[in-house]
Amino acid sequence: MEDTLTAFSTATREASSGGQLNLLPLASRVEERRIALGLSQAKVADQIKPKMSASLYNQWIHGKYKGPTDEIERLAAAWLDRQDIAAAAMTIVDRDIDWIRLDISEQIWAAFEYAYVYNDFNVVYGDPGLSKSMTARQYASQHGTWMVTLSEVTGGITSGLEEIAEGLGIKLEWSQSFRRRATKEIRAKLKASNRMLIIDEAQFATKALVEEIRSIWDHAQVGIVLVGNVRVYNQMTGGNQRAAFAQVRSRIAMSVRPKKPSDGDIRKVVNAWGVTSEGAIKFCIALVRKEASGGLRDVSYTLRLAIADKGDPAEVNEADLRRAWKNRGMEAA
Repeated sequence: MEDTLTAFSTATREASSGGQLNLLPLASRVEERRIALGLSQAKVADQIKPKMSASLYNQWIHGKYKGPTDEIERLAAAWLDRQDIAAAAMTIVDRDIDWIRLDISEQIWAAFEYAYVYNDFNVVYGDPGLSKSMTARQYASQHGTWMVTLSEVTGGITSGLEEIAEGLGIKLEWSQSFRRRATKEIRAKLKASNRMLIIDEAQFATKALVEEIRSIWDHAQVGIVLVGNVRVYNQMTGGNQRAAFAQVRSRIAMSVRPKKPSDGDIRKVVNAWGVTSEGAIKFCIALVRKEASGGLRDVSYTLRLAIADKGDPAEVNEADLRRAWKNRGMEAA
């Protein structure tokens, strides 16, 4: 039997070709696909070849480009092939699951709700794969809450303020007084709007940025929730950083650390993918209970790959999941 990855690759190729040759000129096929995807010519031009202009793309599709076209044709064909494979993959696994209200997400939701109602400064932290970010996005979409996600690049004081400002729709030109102006604009925008701010991946925030966020909360008096891994809380409350973060720690009204999902939560996630096999459910429960587990994220990734191989979620069993787990490059479960 072909392994999961080979089967998936074969299936997507077959689905993308449909068993027929498309005899339209390449430029026409690319333009038709662009229109179907609702993308601008500038966007597709850049996807085909970085920094390729929309005008050059337009000339090419109309046969008016006077320069050499061999490289454009090669890259355009590769772009079209990627779109075909992506569309075929979505046919085989036609969805990702939406957010599900779980017992574990109720704990996270409460931290957002209290911050929203009482204008609190709260923290949600914990291991990966516990639905923290998904629940944050769901809450933000339902309540018109601003949500900003930090990273290694945007965790510094200047880059972090810039990221938050952009998230709030504030446009600032760079100058020597950028930090001061950004802070003032963010305070004013939050205070005037009375809307809550969620900052995800907050473990990347430096001490200076965390302190500035605290200062913003002091002035704006709207709900702010920091969401991240265990480090985001530990650096505020323990070890050598305890004294340094005293001002921040004293303002935390609620800190929520969701534990491992319950068996019922895991069952809900598996069923949401359309998988009902008891053996498959028990495998997923055991997967989440592993010490180094990626939690519900591991479950969804493994289910998606197993379904891609099997075709019908209702037919996925424990053996299929074990094979998918192995083909993800993980150790034996």
